[in-house]
Amino acid sequence: MGWLNFILLSSFIVALLALLIPPLLEPDVGEVVKGKRCLVTGASLGIGKEIARELVHIKASHITIVARSENKLNEFRDEVLHSFKKIDDTWEPEIHVISADLSTRETSEKVIESAIKKMNGMDYLVLNHITNSRYGLWTEQPNHDFVPEMFDVNTLSYIWMANAALPTLQARGGADHSRIILGRMGRGSLYRCLLGNEACLTRFFQCFTNGVL
Repeated sequence: MGWLNFILLSSFIVALLALLIPPLLEPDVGEVVKGKRCLVTGASLGIGKEIARELVHIKASHITIVARSENKLNEFRDEVLHSFKKIDDTWEPEIHVISADLSTRETSEKVIESAIKKMNGMDYLVLNHITNSRYGLWTEQPNHDFVPEMFDVNTLSYIWMANAALPTLQARGGADHSRIILGRMGRGSLYRCLLGNEACLTRFFQCFTNGVL
């Protein structure tokens, strides 16, 4: 076998092992989250909604769903509970609804406080909310008056909520990156507006994790 073929084969084996080994070493997500207390923001649609749905199916014991629209949250809760009963009528998760605009520190911290009371604790914090998509249209608002509110919701509220949840997460087993999860994605002009927020949050949570471990 020539050196080139040997190098190519070795590279392929290394790449294959890199793909196969981590799933074998990591615990099953369902087993890890089963029976846990979870909060999901931005849960009335999109990624947040599907994360909350999956948490029900893997039997998280308490799930608090947060968004601006209380009606949409209630509709989603009723839909999920109804569909879950068809699968397993021996167990029903507790789904709590909190309607809130997360543009202020006071509201963000109150949501965490309320969720902890409703669930009698918190094991996982899934942050997935973003501002209304109209804030992504930079060319329509050349004075950019919307930027402070966009930054409050898309960035600062994540920090406020993580800090508020920290004592409870630590008391219940940890506050590393596996307990605080970022789960959002935007499209088009909205996505471009989120890039700066994502960069800030990525760096913050790296420092946050290093600081609490």
